[in-house]
Amino acid sequence: MIEKIKHLFNIQNVFFVLGINREQLLSTIRHVYGVSEGDSQIYLEKFVDIPTRLPRAEPLQEKEESGKGIRGMLQDLSRELGLEDGPTSIKPELPLLEDLVSPQMLALNLRSIEKVMSLISLALNSCQSDDAQQLKECVMTAAAFRVGAPAYYDRLRGHGKFSVLEPSENKLFNWAKKRFKQNKMDEAANVFRVPGMQEACRLLDMYEIPGADKMG
Repeated sequence: MIEKIKHLFNIQNVFFVLGINREQLLSTIRHVYGVSEGDSQIYLEKFVDIPTRLPRAEPLQEKEESGKGIRGMLQDLSRELGLEDGPTSIKPELPLLEDLVSPQMLALNLRSIEKVMSLISLALNSCQSDDAQQLKECVMTAAAFRVGAPAYYDRLRGHGKFSVLEPSENKLFNWAKKRFKQNKMDEAANVFRVPGMQEACRLLDMYEIPGADKMG
C-alpha cells in the first residue's frame, strides 16, 4: 500500500501523511521480505521524510492531577514526540522551555504546551541534523512565543528582532535579553537581533497547528 501511495503521489506540491503503528509495520516488512530489523527501517525511510509521534490521548485532568508539574509534562512530551535523543533532542534545553511557559512568563496551560512541543518537533525534524542543533534554542523560543504571545511573534518573525513597544512586553524582552546574551546583536536600547531566530520562525510558519495562534 505505501509503495502504491509513493508511486501515485510522488509529484510536486503533493504531500501525504501516514498514520501507522511503526513497530507493527516494521515487523510486517521483516516478515514479508525476510529482511533484518535494520534493513526494514531503511526500507521504511524511503517513504517517510518527517517522522513524528502523536501524544497519547490522556485526559487533561489526569495530567494536571498527576503532580508532575511543568518539567514532568515537558519530559513526557519530549519522549512521546521523539525529542529526547538524537540530533533533535531538546533534553538539555528543557529548562529554557520550562521557564518560558511558566506562570511567571507566558503562563501556558497544558493544551498550549502540547501545541508548542508539536511545533518544535515538526520544525526540528524539517532540518538537517546540523541545522537542528544550531537552531534548537531559537525554534523552542519562537514556538512558545507563537502560541503564547502571537502578536509579539508576528513582529519577531519579520527580522528576528526582540523589541519593546509597550510595558507589558518588558518581561518577555528581558527574558530573551538574558537568555541570548552571548550571541545577541544590539541595535538600540530596546532592540536586539538573534541570529537564527528569523530562520526558526520560517520553519515554524511551514506548519499550522489547530488553535496554536489563538491559545494562551
